[in-house]
Amino acid sequence: MTTLGILGIGHLSEHLVAGWMRSADAPELLLSPRNAEKAQALAERYGLRVVANNQALVDQSEAVLLSVRPWHALEVVNSLSWAPGQTLISAVAGLPLADVQAAAPQTKVTRVMPIIAAAVGESPTTLYPEDTLTRALFAPLGPVAAVPDEARFDAANIAHCYYGCLYALMEQAETVMAEAGLDPASARLLASQATRAAATMARDHHREPLDETTAAIATEGSFTKLGLDHLQQREALSAWAEACRVIHRAIREA
Repeated sequence: MTTLGILGIGHLSEHLVAGWMRSADAPELLLSPRNAEKAQALAERYGLRVVANNQALVDQSEAVLLSVRPWHALEVVNSLSWAPGQTLISAVAGLPLADVQAAAPQTKVTRVMPIIAAAVGESPTTLYPEDTLTRALFAPLGPVAAVPDEARFDAANIAHCYYGCLYALMEQAETVMAEAGLDPASARLLASQATRAAATMARDHHREPLDETTAAIATEGSFTKLGLDHLQQREALSAWAEACRVIHRAIREA
């Protein structure tokens, strides 16, 4: 079993730990004392160990997940002694692999970008470069997609921001159904399950163009077509596309 040290216990790390702890293929997890209150709460919840300091975490781990704020990341990496060949996995948004590698040249550095759906085993994790150990560590949290370069790593991360935006979209449908008299729990269930159903169909029938699927559902005279036409007339779908481009530009310029 691989020992994975988590350097930086924040919102994302909490969800990653929850996902690993529900899996039979979980690595042995060690927690850094960084953000001590959250680290201790996770340790108590799952029976994990918080090590004395960051160097102890590195010394006792085969792989280390770097999950700290971007402006602290290189300072943290530079302050530690790393073993030759040790795997350093960066989940720091916007921080190029070369910068992390320069701070710890004796390690093997990879980049990942999971999402909080890791807690339920549904995180799509972007990986660069392909690495057997990193893939194996994140596979219990959901599908892992390796990309050949950082330009495409940045492009792939549009999906992770898109994921966050979907909650706002679901909220609109949920709110309108509740306003029409549906109880809030049923409205939440229907909006979220419809979103999940569409995602599953799109994933499992990936050779079918999505516009063809849309056309097959939103037939002339249907209520779906009525709603879709309303969105198109107000350029709402174009606004979604532009939001993705805005996100991509910001990622590239980070």
